[in-house]
Amino acid sequence: MVSTTLRGSSSRPSASSRASDAARTLMNLEPRPTALFAINDNTAIGALSALQTLGLEVPGDVSLVGYNDILIVSRLSTPLTSVRVPFDQIAAAALDLLAGATGPGDRGDRPLRTVPPTLIPRRSTASPRPVVGSDITR
Repeated sequence: MVSTTLRGSSSRPSASSRASDAARTLMNLEPRPTALFAINDNTAIGALSALQTLGLEVPGDVSLVGYNDILIVSRLSTPLTSVRVPFDQIAAAALDLLAGATGPGDRGDRPLRTVPPTLIPRRSTASPRPVVGSDITR
């Protein structure tokens, strides 16, 4: 007899499901948001799915931006604008700092190192549409 156990099949909703729920909630606000910024690309993919289910056009009705620039986001039906994090540069800076440490507990003064992320614009963002009956945009 062979027994199979499925891991991760709890009653807790998935991140994608939670992102879909959050996008639905946000899109029911008045006034409706013109853009959503997700905590990461996987969350943005869940939000994109919800927005499409609601019949909203991305970016026509709402712009959407993710974070991390994972490979799949450039290949979606609506390629996702994302913020690319240069993990290789962050790792190199961390290794430089470790190499310069004199020993355990070293708290020597070192200059602050910054590694800026990069916005990768794709087709999920646009300027907001004007509000109907108004001279201003939302």
